[in-house]
Amino acid sequence: MTLTANELVFQSPYLAVKKANELLKEGKMAEVEQILESLAESMGRSEKRAVISQLTR
Repeated sequence: MTLTANELVFQSPYLAVKKANELLKEGKMAEVEQILESLAESMGRSEKRAVISQLTR
């Protein structure tokens, strides 16, 4: 079973980075871009939740 970029990032950001590294070595730039975009979106959501949590306190 192959995971989408979003699923991989949700499962494990570390594994997503390792997969992106593999794909980069294989020259599969479109797939690398998808993973990096998913990671960036994920990090943005996480940071936003952290700020909201701190402001709520």
